[in-house]
Amino acid sequence: MLGVEYIYENIEKNGKSKSVVVIGGGPGGMEAAITLANKNFKVTLVDKNDRLGGTLNVADKAKGKHVITDYVKTMEKLVEKAGVNVVLNTEATPENIKKYNPVGVFIAVGAEPVNPPIKGIDGANVYKPEDVLLDNVKITGKVAVVGTGLTGLEVLEKLGDEGCELTAVEMLSDIGPGVFPPIRKYIIADIMSHNLVSYVAHKLLEIKEKSIVLENISTGETVEAACDSVVVSLGVAPKKGLVESFEKEFDRVIVIGDASKGGRIHNATKDGFTKAYAFEI
Repeated sequence: MLGVEYIYENIEKNGKSKSVVVIGGGPGGMEAAITLANKNFKVTLVDKNDRLGGTLNVADKAKGKHVITDYVKTMEKLVEKAGVNVVLNTEATPENIKKYNPVGVFIAVGAEPVNPPIKGIDGANVYKPEDVLLDNVKITGKVAVVGTGLTGLEVLEKLGDEGCELTAVEMLSDIGPGVFPPIRKYIIADIMSHNLVSYVAHKLLEIKEKSIVLENISTGETVEAACDSVVVSLGVAPKKGLVESFEKEFDRVIVIGDASKGGRIHNATKDGFTKAYAFEI
């Protein structure tokens, strides 16, 4: 771990070749798998997708994020070098993990998008950020992006570059809350060049076929904004029930990264390392 090498100077090889399973091949899962393998555990890394990287394989599609692609490729090489057994295209369940007879199960499956019970949110004109960033859909015309964290900003930037008319909705008092200031300054300047219409301190009440209904948080007044499509980017939350299903079947279950608490790439990576470093039998 960069900057704290003096704390984690010596990794004890105390795994005794015992089996450990890491579920989820994102940054936290890969880091945990590498660390556990370096501690002499027999590590199996299981992921439901056809390659490692998790949501990094979405994040790297945003403008200027190609360095994340290089990071994933580097981590894939380190996982291979560590001797980790990688099992792809497999949805992990307590039943199919039992065959590995693990002394510990690390859950690093990330989180799932927040999907609040808003009228119209399941409509055909409503999309997730990854739909846009992965080019799974082609959106044109007027687009409203609800939620302007980093992912929401990246969606706005991409759609603006593609010629869409942009509307941003944010419950807080300014767009881009929590985004690293230098990045926020750059990306917002880019978005504003596309004549962004923004509704800050507003919450989404309803999604209609050709508009969204918003409420001013301060005054309670409602406003209807025209749009052809809506991208809902309200963050993520841990997957309900998943951890509990494994805790019922295994004595030692360790939860990593967004599967425990939302954060950035470095948060998940650090969490994967420190929890794997501390794991003993």
